[in-house]
Amino acid sequence: MSELNNMSLDELKEQATMLEISYPSNILAETLIKKINAVLLGDDPEDAKPSKAVAVTVENKSKKVWIVIAEDPVDSQPAFVSVNGKSFRIKRGIPVEVPEYILYTLRSAKKSQLNPETKEWRQIDTFPFYLTEAPAA
Repeated sequence: MSELNNMSLDELKEQATMLEISYPSNILAETLIKKINAVLLGDDPEDAKPSKAVAVTVENKSKKVWIVIAEDPVDSQPAFVSVNGKSFRIKRGIPVEVPEYILYTLRSAKKSQLNPETKEWRQIDTFPFYLTEAPAA
C-alpha cells in the first residue's frame, strides 16, 4: 500500500473513483489514502474517517439503510440524531429506514458508564443498533 503515498492527489482521486469511494472535492491526500486503504484492506470505514467533520456528499444522501435501535429499559424515548442540520427521531425496537450517513453518527455516539465492580469508567454506545432488511409488506 506504500505506492499510494507516492501518488498525487489527482491520481488518488482516480483510484477512489475506480473503487467507488465517494469523497468531498476538498479532501486531503492523507484522508483519501486512509479511505482507499480501508476499502482495500476490508477495514471498517469508520477507521478511514478523518478526525475533522467532512460534509456529507450528495451521493451518500441518496443511499438508504434499514436499522433497528435497541430498546432501553431506562429510556423509552426515540433516539434523536442530527447530521448537518437534519434531525431524525428514530423509534426504538422497530425497523426504520434512514439515510446511510446516519450510521456514522450512531457509531460515534458514546456515553460513559461506571462499572460498579471495577469502579472504572468505560465508553458504551449511546444508541446500540443493528442493520436489518426491509420489513415484509
